[in-house]
This record gives sequence, C-alpha cells and structure tokens, in this order.
Amino acid sequence: MGGMLRIRNRETRALVSLASRIRLTNQSRYTPSAAGTAGRNHTSGPKPWDDGPAAEFVT
Repeated sequence: MGGMLRIRNRETRALVSLASRIRLTNQSRYTPSAAGTAGRNHTSGPKPWDDGPAAEFVT
C-alpha cells in the first residue's frame, strides 16, 4: 500500500510541474470577456507563416 501512495505522489508532483511549464494555471486562461476582446482585436493581414522564404512549403 505504501508503494502505491509513493507512486501516486510522484505522479501528482510530475503533473503539477508539467502543468506549470505549459501554463495550465488559472492565471494563464482567458476569461470570456478577454477572449472576446482578443478575437475582436486580431489583425486581418497575412499570417507570419504565409509570407517569407518558407511560405512555399506551407499548404
């Protein structure tokens, strides 16, 4: 039983560490109003990958 708890504890710490690294924290998420604002404020110009030396390879 103790071995299983150690394994669970180690897995939990690993998941917390990974979630922090890829910013799955509450502070990094959009609120609905912030997501709406970001959607309205986007530019309608070409995307960075549509222009430049590698553009011919992007489909």
